[in-house]
Amino acid sequence: MAEAAAFGFRELSASTADRALLGRFYTELYAPEFPDPDERESLANMERYLELKAAGWYGRNNYHIGLVVEADAPVAGVILDYLAEPNAGVLEFVVVATSHRRGGVGTRVMDWAEQTLAADAQRGPRTALDWIIAEINDPFRPATVQDNVDTFARLAVWSIWGFAKLDFPYIQPALSSDQHPVGHLLLAAKTLRPDFRDAVPAGLVASVVH
Repeated sequence: MAEAAAFGFRELSASTADRALLGRFYTELYAPEFPDPDERESLANMERYLELKAAGWYGRNNYHIGLVVEADAPVAGVILDYLAEPNAGVLEFVVVATSHRRGGVGTRVMDWAEQTLAADAQRGPRTALDWIIAEINDPFRPATVQDNVDTFARLAVWSIWGFAKLDFPYIQPALSSDQHPVGHLLLAAKTLRPDFRDAVPAGLVASVVH
């Protein structure tokens, strides 16, 4: 397996070349790794979000699609948001190709995501990012579509990355009128503020979910 250091990161823009790479990422990597169609964001929405970003629509918030590229092919990716009001990062999706797992690629993706979100926070009135939140499959709430990764093993990896489950009864709202709510996910958080170590204020969790 190639070492993670041999790969290059590329943050996508709304350019024609980046849209083509996004399409390849979506078809070859993203869609197969999220077999439940209700969990998947559409390619059209991702393209629209990049266009909105280019137009300055996000203001103090931000949106990022970052890919790990090897020989012009995406082998990993992360989609994330920065929300200024709760000073939080949101990891929408993290994907690593099966052929590139257990080689440090996922950790490198997470490091890039955290650095990117920290930079977003520093561009605003805050000096540091407070916390990061993510949706993860709950191993105790079976999905209607068979997952392609053991859910307990996935949760263990996220724990290594510093995330812990939030005590919050979460249901992902339907992502579009053609999709359904998803009830087999949990919310996990990585806290960066010392006073958030034991608990994240409920109002901030509500703000992110909203």
